[in-house]
Amino acid sequence: AGGTNANSLTRLDPAFVCSELIKKGSTEARIRGLENNVAYEVVVVAIDTVGNPSAASDVEQGTPVPVTDLWHDYRDAGGNARGGYCAAGPGDGPGRTPLGPALLSGLLGLLRLRRRRALTLLPLAWLCLPARANAQPAVLDEAAMSSSRYESPRFGAFEFKLGPYTPHIDDEFNGAAHPYRDTFGKGAGLKYGGEYDQLLWDGFGSLYLGLELTTFSNSAKALIRGTTTPSADETAIKLMPIAIQTVYRLDRWVERVPLVPYGKLGLNYTLWWIDKADGETATFIDAAGRKDTGRGGTFGWQGTLGLALNIDFLDPTAAQTMDTEIGINSTFLFFELSHVAANGLGAAHKLHVGDTTWLAGITFEF
Repeated sequence: AGGTNANSLTRLDPAFVCSELIKKGSTEARIRGLENNVAYEVVVVAIDTVGNPSAASDVEQGTPVPVTDLWHDYRDAGGNARGGYCAAGPGDGPGRTPLGPALLSGLLGLLRLRRRRALTLLPLAWLCLPARANAQPAVLDEAAMSSSRYESPRFGAFEFKLGPYTPHIDDEFNGAAHPYRDTFGKGAGLKYGGEYDQLLWDGFGSLYLGLELTTFSNSAKALIRGTTTPSADETAIKLMPIAIQTVYRLDRWVERVPLVPYGKLGLNYTLWWIDKADGETATFIDAAGRKDTGRGGTFGWQGTLGLALNIDFLDPTAAQTMDTEIGINSTFLFFELSHVAANGLGAAHKLHVGDTTWLAGITFEF
C-alpha cells in the first residue's frame, strides 16, 4: 500500500502479500482487492522453496483505473441483446430445452438412421497415426480391385476449414455506435472447425445432410472506462457456431473435370460469451439493478457457395492407395463464400453475431 517501507516485505508480513504463487518465467501477476483511482507502491519479493525471501525490488508506483469490456460497452450504447440461451419456443424461461443441444441431438439421431461404419473418424486418425487400418469389407471385389481405378463405396465426407470472421454486433446500431470496433478494431479474428456430411442421395450430383461445428475468438486490450484508451488488461469474445444444413455437390463429371461446385443451406445456432478483464464472464447491471451475464445463444440461418478442386490427379498412385487402404475416395481443396445470419430470426434481445466471409480448407470424401 501507499507509503509502505519496502523492507517490511522481507519479513513476510501477511498484510503485504498481494498475489498467489506465480509460475516460473511469468512476467506479470494480477493483484486483487485494490481500489480504483488510489495510488499504490508495489515491490516484488521472491520466496524460495523453504520460505526465504529475497531482497525487495525497486519500488514502482501505479494507480488502478476502472476498465470496460465489450458487454458493458454494448449495453451502455443501448444494445437490445440479453444474456441467455435460445429455447425451443418464443422467449426464454424455466423448463424449456436449449435449442443448440436439441439441434445437435436431432442431427445425431438422423445420422444413426443411415448406414453405420467405423470408418467415420478414420480420416482424422490416419492423419495423426502411422498405423495402417483396413477399412474395407472382409471380402473385396477382386475384379474391381484390379481395375485402373477402384473406388470404395461412398457414404460421407469430412472437412477442415478456416477463415477470417468479424461478428456483426455493431450492425444493430446502424452507425450510431460501434462497441465491437472500438474494442477489437477493424481486423478480423480467425474462425476454424470441421464439418461432417452424411450422403443421402447419389444421382445427378450428391446430396448430403451435414453438421458443421466451428469456433471463433478475438481478444484485445480492455479500454479505460469512459475513454478510447487501452489499458494493460484484456477482454475477449468467443463464439461456437453449430449448423445443420443440406449440401449439394455437382460432382457428376469429377473424373473428367476435377472442379466441383457446391452449395449449402441450413440452420445455425451460435453460442457466445464475453470475458471481462479478469478472465471472468462479463456482467452488466442496468439502471433498475438487474444483473445480466454476457453469455448466451443466437439462432439464425446460413448459406454457402463454394468450389472444390479434386487433387487426386497430383499423385494417382497415392490416391488409389488411400482408397484401398483406408477408404478415402477422393481429397479436395476448397474455397467457399458463406453468409451467416445469426440475428435471432426476428426474436427480440438476441446478439447479432453473424458475418459474410470466406473459408478455405480440405475435404476427405469416403
